[in-house]
Amino acid sequence: EPIAEVETDKTTVELEAPAGGVLAEIRIPAGAQTIAVGTVLALVRGGATGETGTRARPAETVSGSGAGASTPAPASGAVDNGLTAPVRETAPGAAATAVSPGEAEQTVGTSPATTDAPASPLARRMAELAGLDLSGVAGSGAGGRVMKVDVERLLRPSAEGDAGPAQASARASEPPAPALPTVAPVSDLPHSDRPLTAMRRVTAQRMAEAKRSAPHFYLEAECAVDALLALRETTSPADGAGAPTLNDVVVRAAALALREVPLANSAWTGDALRVYDRVDLAVAVTTPGGLVTPVIRAADTKPLAAIAADLRRLAADARAGRLQPADYQGGTCTISNLGMYGVSSLYAILNPPQSCILGVGAVTERPVIRDGAVAVGSTMTVTLSADHRAIDGATGAELLRALKALLEDPQQVYG
Repeated sequence: EPIAEVETDKTTVELEAPAGGVLAEIRIPAGAQTIAVGTVLALVRGGATGETGTRARPAETVSGSGAGASTPAPASGAVDNGLTAPVRETAPGAAATAVSPGEAEQTVGTSPATTDAPASPLARRMAELAGLDLSGVAGSGAGGRVMKVDVERLLRPSAEGDAGPAQASARASEPPAPALPTVAPVSDLPHSDRPLTAMRRVTAQRMAEAKRSAPHFYLEAECAVDALLALRETTSPADGAGAPTLNDVVVRAAALALREVPLANSAWTGDALRVYDRVDLAVAVTTPGGLVTPVIRAADTKPLAAIAADLRRLAADARAGRLQPADYQGGTCTISNLGMYGVSSLYAILNPPQSCILGVGAVTERPVIRDGAVAVGSTMTVTLSADHRAIDGATGAELLRALKALLEDPQQVYG
């Protein structure tokens, strides 16, 4: 059962009990910030089997506020908790004595929760959401149990998690980016400093790194969408319920365009261009805590109705803080649409390690030439930001040309 909630940089995830027993002690108070890796979060009394320490995994970052705690090295058999941020208590506990790493490892390795299930609850949930079959997967947990990190490794399309020595050497040989001078903001004006959320902090770090490391170039195309708007009008139900939005149509068109221009559906690995065989399209969603990019898996194989349903579910989960890691990890290209705010065009920053990100502007009416005469037409500007290390201008132009053709002949998108 859930014993706490952890707030990651993207969402809030319930932490399930790693084993049966009684929550004997809570070491980290609710709302704690920047919890060191390896810190014991809580102790579970398991009756005759002793107590189990619940630790932050060494490969994950946990953030929270206040409270210090001891930070022993994590036991090799530590259970998978999926922790990456602040912990909020959901159950009280009495004081208990911490066990040694060896005892914790022995307890976890022999507990019924470990031997009865081939995967941790969080790993199973992530696999279900991503449509993964875990049978035959050798896990890194005690007794071969599949853990969160194992599912993340299966989902990760980037080269970061499985880069070989050659790739690591190539990255190590790159000169470090020069440190930028820090300019203090004006302090004598009336102001208020708002604490950064985990999501905002991570977004800031990733965007700054992307802009420093990836040489961006930009292209744009103006698309005539009169036919698209007319088709939407004739195919939508009278009450509009469940009808695909313009954003849904753009997402499907982008997925088909990426399938047509596979070099754009890629990532820069340092010593190779990794071209993906399917299109996992990330779509930017604004939430109260910041921007998240849930991913539509195999978007190039899904009909418009399925994409619309996926987007509705993912957007609702994102705004409610219910996204699971499997919902937003990975992605081979990203779409950011600010048209609903009246923005005519935007030039987005890349979402590393992806090679491309598409920006979608608002539909506007403007004078156009038709059959030699001036008329009023509906147009929409689509922009491309691309990593020049991975693709060149011609590839980017091919992608925009394919996308423009699909948007101007929407029967291909609706079909």
